[in-house]
Amino acid sequence: MTELWLPLLVAVGGSAGSVCRYAIGRLFAYRGKAAPYGTLTVNLSGAALLGLLYGMAWNVNQPAWLLLLGTGFLGGYTTFSTLMAQLAAMRETRESRLAAVYFLTTLGGGLLLTACGFFAGLWLN
Repeated sequence: MTELWLPLLVAVGGSAGSVCRYAIGRLFAYRGKAAPYGTLTVNLSGAALLGLLYGMAWNVNQPAWLLLLGTGFLGGYTTFSTLMAQLAAMRETRESRLAAVYFLTTLGGGLLLTACGFFAGLWLN
């Protein structure tokens, strides 16, 4: 595959990932406000899927599907900026304990699920 198509793969994957993130966020929306559960679900599932992809691609030299799905789709699907905005909003409303639990769950769960996904990918490979 020529190098000129690689950015297009990332763009197509990123567009699809963003739409999926929006749809999951809408599933968790209530009374016009987005609950952090949508962002948590997206970020944790994205971490697991990214680990799985990299585990499956461990001995492969940068396949195009890794750019499409990993960099593109999961890059558009997961969202660090929304996590930070939600944490800031919780801080402003004095929900510091909830913010701490949310942050630690996202960080710890993300690391754990990435590792689990990675080893599952190695096993599947």
